[in-house]
Amino acid sequence: MALDSTLIRSMPVSGSVGRIAAFWATAGALTGSVGLSYALAMDPFFAARAPMPLPVFVLVQFMEVFVLLALLSWAGLRLGQAIGLGSPIVRYLAYRTPSFSIFGNTLAIAVFVGSMVGVVLLLLDKVFQPYMPATLWSAPLVDDFWTRFLASFSDTILEELVCRLFLMTFLVWVWWRFVSSKDSPPSLWLIWTGIIGASLLFGLGHLPAIAEVWPLTTIVIFRSLLLNAIGGIAFGWLYSHRGFEYAVIAHLFQDIVLHVIGGR
Repeated sequence: MALDSTLIRSMPVSGSVGRIAAFWATAGALTGSVGLSYALAMDPFFAARAPMPLPVFVLVQFMEVFVLLALLSWAGLRLGQAIGLGSPIVRYLAYRTPSFSIFGNTLAIAVFVGSMVGVVLLLLDKVFQPYMPATLWSAPLVDDFWTRFLASFSDTILEELVCRLFLMTFLVWVWWRFVSSKDSPPSLWLIWTGIIGASLLFGLGHLPAIAEVWPLTTIVIFRSLLLNAIGGIAFGWLYSHRGFEYAVIAHLFQDIVLHVIGGR
């Protein structure tokens, strides 16, 4: 059964989600560990400041992230069963449910959408530059191609698990459970409420990190919310209409454009 022409939310599923949650938690924790190579390139003294030997620190970080992502993934998948949001390809691989092709039009759409979002963000970054305040700290540019390429994978799955699979699903489920009729799948406006709400909350969540680079002026806050919302809306649409896997693929190609081409 091809997924390309079917809305995910029109096909609620039931059953165990433990294997799916374990898969995504492992993938998120592993790619997060890969991101340490980027942190080391950005800050040569990172290893020296670690509270324990670096291999032990990486292992502890992996376990902590895995546990957190496993819990969030399990919750998002369980809530998503009632409203038709989920991870159909991994579900098929884990439980041999009706299969969905990762190839074809939907894969091409995800790659195109993610790449275009990356290009738009680079262009908007240039537009905002003349209006931004002086930086409080400037990160060094990383020249090594492979370090920048690996950085593209560092937070992609983690951010999608937190923002889309858990937060967006939770917001849609709350509205559906307490506001809408529970006898039918969530309406389009409920889906978009979750997409936009999760994107804005994700942008707000970036403000503490952004405050280390710029003072939190109006333009800085607006820039953060806008740039995060653009990607969040695109990835949320893919998640709700095609499946979680395609949101991850799109986010990955956005980050490849930002890190490899944009050098960010």
